Parts: sequence; C-alpha cells; structure tokens
Amino acid sequence: MTERLLLRLSGEHPILPMLEAQRLFSRIDPKSKLESVGERLALVTTSLDAPRAEAVCRRLALTREASRVIVTHADGGEVPAHLLDEVRDRTFLVRASGFGPSTPEAERLVGRRILEQAWLRGISTSVSVSRPGVVLLLSRTRAGDMISVLIETDTRSSCRARAAARPFRHPVGIDPVIARVMLNMAGVLAGESVLDPFCGTGSILVEAGMMGARIFGMDSDQRMIKGARRNLVALQPGRAFLVRGNALRSAATFRARFDHVVTDPPYGRSSPTMMDAAKLLSEFPATARELLGRDGTLCIASPSTIDLSDELTRAGLILEAFVYQRVHGGLGRHLYVARRC
Repeated sequence: MTERLLLRLSGEHPILPMLEAQRLFSRIDPKSKLESVGERLALVTTSLDAPRAEAVCRRLALTREASRVIVTHADGGEVPAHLLDEVRDRTFLVRASGFGPSTPEAERLVGRRILEQAWLRGISTSVSVSRPGVVLLLSRTRAGDMISVLIETDTRSSCRARAAARPFRHPVGIDPVIARVMLNMAGVLAGESVLDPFCGTGSILVEAGMMGARIFGMDSDQRMIKGARRNLVALQPGRAFLVRGNALRSAATFRARFDHVVTDPPYGRSSPTMMDAAKLLSEFPATARELLGRDGTLCIASPSTIDLSDELTRAGLILEAFVYQRVHGGLGRHLYVARRC
C-alpha cells in the first residue's frame, strides 16, 4: 500500500527543509520518493503505513505542516467514500491555499460538497470553525489540486519549549531546531547509538534522546558536563552516558563504535587542546571515522570560512550532503553528512 503526504516546508532555507525530509524518509523507507509540487510544497510517496508515515512527519523540524493526501485532482465531482470516512461522526473544517482571491469560495464549495454527499449516504458530520475534529486541506499544486488530512505536528514548538525549560544554559548552545535537523539528516532511529563529542549543554543529545536513541556525550569542560547532565535528566526520558575528555581522543576513551556521530564543534572558541578551530576541525574527521561503525553517519557543523570536504574524504568518509546555512549577519555555517563504508 502506498501513502502520499503533502509537506508545507519552512522558507527559512532554500534546500535544507527538503533535504531533511528526503534524508529521513529514505533512511526509514529507501523506496520513498519526494518531489517538489509547488512553492514550499513537497509530495512524499512512501510504502510506510499511515501511522509510521505520520510519525516521520512529526519528527521533521523544518516542515511547517504535514498532511495525508486523500484526493488528488479535486475537480468538483463526487466525494469519494474514503474522504467521507475521514469526517464520519466528526466535525470538520476545509482550509484552502494556492487559490488566490477565490480561496474562500473554494473552501465553501468543497465543504458544501462533503455535507451534501454525507447527507445522501446517511453519514453524520458538520462544519466547525472553532474546534474541528479534522482539518481538510485543499491545496493547489503542480501535481493537481489535492485534499489532505492535516497531521497535527508540534515539533518546532516542542523544541523551543524544551530549550526554554533547560535548567542549565549557555550562550554558545546550538539551536535545538538545528540540532534536530542534524539528527534527521543523519537518519537517527530509535535504539541506535548517538555520540556528540563536543556536547556542550546537551542540545543535540536531548533531541536524540527524544527520538529514542542511546546517547553518549563528551566535553572538555566539566561545568558543561554537569550542566548537560542536568538538562538531560530534566528534558528527555532515556539514560545518557557523559564523560569529560578530549574529543580528538574520544575513540580511545569510549572504545566503542557508534551508529551516528552528530556534533557542533566549538569553532570560534578555544578547543580542549587549545588549538585553533581550523586545526581542530581538520583533525576531527579522522577521529570520527574511528568512532563510527560500518555504514555509520557523521553530521558535523563548521563555520562557513572552513571547508571540511577534503578532510572528510581523506579520512575515508563518503560525503553525502553539504549545505550552507546563514546564521546571522555575515556569519554562516556549513553542515556536512558523511558515511563510513
């Protein structure tokens, strides 16, 4: 069985929202396909069943809205039975987008058709503007008009809420939304192991723990280790293993292989070995390869003034994704995803 999902992507980056969704869906369902069907709109075709597909959507940090497609090429004809099943014994609301000035009329037309067909078939339903039991999205796309059922997602607001609730804070901590994006780009799944060898306040580890991953962290600053531990205990349900140490010697410290290394090194600040950021970043890919198991993934950030592509390749890693992201002003970062064969 095939499910189709319509994603309304955030517009804060030209490719990162699509890349996040593409990498996560392909990790869980290698046969899944994503295509752009409009401005900030992506259509996902997947063999995942509806609950699992919706669970993937709820993980995405740069998707503003996700919905399960029920009808394509809505043309004013008879309402299909499976659409009526969605509103059976529930109130509903139709919300349209992409129709310009005729948007209100498009909403009224679809709502009227549903009510008429429901009445003819003896199905109980009604329209509710304030508290609908189900929200139906009518979207004009390049693949035709679609009616879809809204999937309630609060990933972004949940990330922000966890950030606001942290008992320990530090100004250099990574944005929790970007932390989740990096984990999704790495394809982290529940039960897999994730190491952040520059864990700082633990933002990446908190989000990994919320995904059900087994989490491990390291930092050179004992104050950060204590603070990260407080955050992890307060904000995520799983256990965490944290240790103070030098990230460049982390392979010897842990003596283990991890499914994923996801990290935002302390570029622009003093490193644990007191070397400059460029030297630290250039040496870490070789360490990351030692930390990763077969087919393990590394997702790492660097300042946009430093290009790690050659270092990753020389370390024996395959570069799978590279993105520039503006942070603020003239500052930016690079995000890399690389795999160990």
